[in-house]
Amino acid sequence: MADGSTRVPRDVIGRRAFAQVWIAVWLVFLLNPLHAALTSDAARGVKAAAVAAIALFAVLYLALFANRRRPLVGEERSLSPRSVGLLAGMLALTPAVAPAAGARALDMVPYLAVAAMFTFDAHVAWALALAAAAAAEALAFTVPGWGEGRGASLPVLLAAAAVFGIRIASRRNSDLMRARVALAERAVDDERARMTRDMHDILGHSLTVIAVKSELAGHLVEADPARCAAEIADVERLARGALADVRATIAGSTSVTLAGELVSAGSALDAGGIDAELPTAVDDVPVEARELYGWVVREGVTNVLRHSGAHRCRVRVGPDGIAVEDDGAAGAEPPPEGQGLRGLRARARAAGAAMTVSRSSDLGGLRLAVGPPEAS
Repeated sequence: MADGSTRVPRDVIGRRAFAQVWIAVWLVFLLNPLHAALTSDAARGVKAAAVAAIALFAVLYLALFANRRRPLVGEERSLSPRSVGLLAGMLALTPAVAPAAGARALDMVPYLAVAAMFTFDAHVAWALALAAAAAAEALAFTVPGWGEGRGASLPVLLAAAAVFGIRIASRRNSDLMRARVALAERAVDDERARMTRDMHDILGHSLTVIAVKSELAGHLVEADPARCAAEIADVERLARGALADVRATIAGSTSVTLAGELVSAGSALDAGGIDAELPTAVDDVPVEARELYGWVVREGVTNVLRHSGAHRCRVRVGPDGIAVEDDGAAGAEPPPEGQGLRGLRARARAAGAAMTVSRSSDLGGLRLAVGPPEAS
């Protein structure tokens, strides 16, 4: 959005609304102490105080969850002083119900346990829930006339356990959502890297060959007009091919073949005045390795034309891998890897193949080699 604000997804809004409704529905059990207070023999003022306490208790309970904002969708919890204050208020109101409602006031204790579960971390929340359960049970056994409240600890513990389960499920759901976001971001980064790599490999090679052929055509304008026209036509063909490759890259459908790259390499090296030793067949190359080796030929020959100052280039390919070598000056000390070699190394790594850049032992220039992919 233009103002930098974050749009809340509809499914998140729906979960928040459901959470608030779910929380409010459980307040129906406050009807037990409310009914007990209204039908008791206590004085009118005591009844009024109990009813007011129950109503305010419900308001504080809802306010506590509203303060959490997202109580059921697995958010990171930080201790909120306001939530602690609201919980303390609920705790203080509970005894005010007892004079009129008697043992039914114990029906309010599960709400305290639930509120504690959503306010504190698990260890503190469980300690408070257990303390509340023990206190409720103790009151039921010790206060005269409260015998009907015996077993009050069970709903307290069940409510705490249910909320604890919701917390675990919510946290796992939140972790899953974060993992999905991370995977989506990773996919975007990978796609950007692919686009960068492919654009460099495609345009770098094509523009290098176009530059070499254009220079050759310039020298042939007067000496050999027919050959010059052929080179210009080839430049046009290469430019159109590069444009098509760019479109295919954007569409994610670009493909490279080893045989096609060897043919292109022969034409480019010839135009650059570089003697080429290229394989005449690729039948012994595993099918699953041919696309990767095609990228090796493209990047290797592009570097020979662009950087090496070589007079000779040799490509060897077979079941054991591929190597592009030259007799240029760059082999004295392998140059630092640019975008092209980094992209090629990433392709090789993705295929489970090893890539090395070293000095050619017999030609004396640079040697770019890639081993067979794991699948082959």
